[in-house]
Order: sequence, then structure tokens, then C-alpha cells
Amino acid sequence: MFKATARLTETNPNGKTTFTIEQGETPSQIMERTGFGDIEVIGAVSNDVDPFTGLAIPSSAKNDKVTLYLKNVPWTDSGYESLQRKATWVSPIQNKQYGNILEPLSDSYQLHSFTMMGKRGEWIVWQFEVPDFYIDKDPNGGHSSLLTIAENRANGKKWFGNQITRLFCANQFSAQVNAMRKMVNGANADLMLDVSVFLENARIKHMHDLDNLFLKPVKKDDIIEFANAMFPMPEPRKNVAEYQQAKSNGYDMSTPKGLRMDTAIHNGNRDYEASMKRHDAHMKEFFNRVDSNTAELGANAYALWNAGTEHQTHSELFKSDTATKELNMLFGGNAKASQEAWTVLNK
Repeated sequence: MFKATARLTETNPNGKTTFTIEQGETPSQIMERTGFGDIEVIGAVSNDVDPFTGLAIPSSAKNDKVTLYLKNVPWTDSGYESLQRKATWVSPIQNKQYGNILEPLSDSYQLHSFTMMGKRGEWIVWQFEVPDFYIDKDPNGGHSSLLTIAENRANGKKWFGNQITRLFCANQFSAQVNAMRKMVNGANADLMLDVSVFLENARIKHMHDLDNLFLKPVKKDDIIEFANAMFPMPEPRKNVAEYQQAKSNGYDMSTPKGLRMDTAIHNGNRDYEASMKRHDAHMKEFFNRVDSNTAELGANAYALWNAGTEHQTHSELFKSDTATKELNMLFGGNAKASQEAWTVLNK
């Protein structure tokens, strides 16, 4: 997992991919000063030289598609990073353009961080500081919020929302605003005002929804429904059932095809059993967290929500490095599962 970042509170600004953002520094200024603005998404056309390997791209790779790369990256010797994706058309918002587009947000918010993260640095993430808020009924109800705008450069998908953190325990939730999908490729102060108002309203609504969760009692069925949304039941591979049925019907498993089917059955059952063990371990730990949170906050939906975000943020059952876990909390499996559980809780 790769991560390059400029952060307002960074403690080690000396590395070639780590910088400190100065108080009052704007997106375009940080792009200029750090050199991150020189990083571009490019496409290598078939029969051209692959900039990542230096080899000619074979004619078999045609089909009017281009291979996507990041150019001028500081974390490879060649300065190129393959995004391992082909596209028929490439017109990305480049890093420097993002700096200019988001510049108007600096009139209202301090830039908190700029990050490129992912296995290949494919995620570009901008975060701005907005005021903390407090849940009065929670004795430790201080929450911070970061207005977040991000894009996966490999597929062009945008992400708009707020990263919410309960300050007392650092439980996190990435609250995506699904109504927003696009970013205009050009500086537009009015557009950025609309974006900021939209995300601020979403943050305020989330604050009120959190407050209202205290008024919502939960019973055993509610907890189970929430847990099933947060930790979906693993499903066995579809082909395993088909192969198992063929075996039961007397298919000759000694043939080359039969041997491959038998191996698929064995591997599929092994993986499914391992997935079920992980699922059961998550459920057991989560229910323990429910007990501790309801003891502190009462048998209400707010306590249930904190048990869920506490588990997704802090459980050691998620075995990954810090950068991988951070990406999962923002946009990956943990974020998606939490979003599903949040929907269930607020239905």
C-alpha cells in the first residue's frame, strides 16, 4: 500500500512524499510548493513505448484503448506508476487543476490534508477542516469533521462527503453524499460555494441524526439487523455448488475436467470455512462492544452506532497496514459496510 501526503499536522515533513501544510496554505499553493502538482494521469496508446517498462506495447493490445499511468511521481525511480487499467477515453482532472478548482474553498476552510494513496497511488484525497460539533447527551460527545473530496484516478469515480470522528475514542465514519457525482473540470468559485454548502448541510444533518439516535431504543432484533448490515454473511462460490451437484450426480471426477472441479470444490469449501470463521470472530467481538457501549450510553441506537464504528476503526481482526486501513475506512469495505449499517439504523 502506497501513501504520499501533505498534512497540516504532519510531524515528519522531510521525506520526498511527506510534507507539512502551512497554516493558511491553499490547494494550489501546496501543489506548487511540493511538486505534487506535476503529477499527471496519462494514457499510453497501443504500439507506443510503455513508459513504465520502457518496452514497446504489442499490437495485440489495441482495441482503441489506452493504458493509464501516473507521470512524474516521486515514489518510483522511473517517475511512472501504472494504474493497471485500460480506457477508451482519457480526460482527467489533473493534480494542478484540482488545486485551482478547489482554491475557493480556502476562503472558508483550512486545507487539512492532500493525500495520494492506494496500491498505486490511484486515490487523490482532499480534506478541509470544518468546525467540531457536540452531541449533548453524550458525555464524550465531541466530534471532528473533515469535508472530503476524492477521486479514484483509475476509474474516474468521485467521492464527496464528510469524515466524522468521535474525538474521545477516535471512532471514524466516512459519510458519503450520494447525490453528488461529478466535478466540473475548471475553476468555478460559485460551484465550489455550492459544493461546500451541500456538504455542510449533509454534515449538519448527520449531526442531528446522531443526536436523534439517543431517542431511539434498540432491542435484540435491532442489534442483529444492524450487525448483519455491518458484517454481511459470507457466500460460497457459485461454481462450487454446481460442481458439487455434478459430483453427487456421478460425474467422473477422475477426468482432467473432473480433477479441476474437485480442486475447485476443495478450495472453495476451504475459503468459505475461513470466511465464516472470520465473520463469527467479528460478530463475537462486535457484540462485546455493544455490551460495553450500552453500559456507558444506554440501550439506544447511538450506543449501537458507536459500537459499530469502534469495531470498524479499532478491531485488530482487520489485519492490514495503517495506510490500507485508512483507505478502507475512507472508501473501502469498512466504509461501505458502515454506510449500509447507518442506513439500517436511520430507516
